[in-house]
Amino acid sequence: TILLFTVGYTVRLIYYRSSSGFNEQISSGNKQIESSNPQNTSEQILRILAAAKITNINDEYAKKLPTWEDITSMYGDKPVIHGLETCDQYRKMVKPTDRTIGPAGLFNTGTNLMWKMLTNNCNIYGEILWQAPWGKHALPSNRLKRVAWDGEGVNQTEFFPFTMIKDPFTWMSSQCRHGYGVTFWNSEYDEEHCPHLIRENVRDHDETAPV
Repeated sequence: TILLFTVGYTVRLIYYRSSSGFNEQISSGNKQIESSNPQNTSEQILRILAAAKITNINDEYAKKLPTWEDITSMYGDKPVIHGLETCDQYRKMVKPTDRTIGPAGLFNTGTNLMWKMLTNNCNIYGEILWQAPWGKHALPSNRLKRVAWDGEGVNQTEFFPFTMIKDPFTWMSSQCRHGYGVTFWNSEYDEEHCPHLIRENVRDHDETAPV
């Protein structure tokens, strides 16, 4: 199993640190980012915005962007990947023509993005699946015990999952916006305060709420 930790789209925030701020125009295809002033950002952050097709940012939004130091101090300067040492064992155990790979993970962790990256960049003799044969969002304990709707006929012992894990803070934010089949306790009645980590009726001290 490969575990990939993501922080929204900051999985792309690597390699660059620039002091040029927002005073440059950075090309992205035929478009350019143009914005004024804030000096708290970097060339690489602008490249991320360009990749997301955000080609113009006003000062109000630009001031809310984190600095490159803020990002790297919390998450490092490159994606966190665990499990690379299992690749060699997998190659030895499974013939190239029998190998199947694909994403797994909770809602809002980037599983669809991972599937697109795999299909666009990997050339294997086997097959790249849209989800783990026991279910993309199912618990790992369901492996060999459950078959997803499109997992019929897939040998689960020969499937190599790329499991996505997202930092809890940004994951909760994403989950509040797009809950899919999961909602936080009472958040469906009060979207403004989702995910309701503190009991709303308690005023003199912090008391956590079940989620």
